[in-house]
Amino acid sequence: MKAAIYIGKGRFELVEKPVPKSLPGESLIEISRAGICGTDLRIFQGHMQKRVGSRRILGHEAIGVIHETPTNGKFEIGDRVVIEPKISCGDCVACRQGFTNVCQNLRILGIDQDGAFSTVFVCSR
Repeated sequence: MKAAIYIGKGRFELVEKPVPKSLPGESLIEISRAGICGTDLRIFQGHMQKRVGSRRILGHEAIGVIHETPTNGKFEIGDRVVIEPKISCGDCVACRQGFTNVCQNLRILGIDQDGAFSTVFVCSR
């Protein structure tokens, strides 16, 4: 798969990487479109270097098509999907009360872990 890797302030590199393997409960999504937002621009300008690091695949606003999915999941192959960029822990007080948007351990795709500036993405939801 092709992926745009953030190298550091003002630098990206287009690389070829192995297609990720989906684990049980995960879906493999072929990315159709990924938007560049203000956060991506701030990262590119070097304003979030400490949090993002280098060699990160950015991209947290994306849509795609399900390519592989669990057989008993809520999605089917060919479904068009929007990727939810926030990853909540499910265990903290906020999550247990249904406020996953203020999770105490909140992670964001393309910032805290690899995102969707690639041709294929593995999603656990």
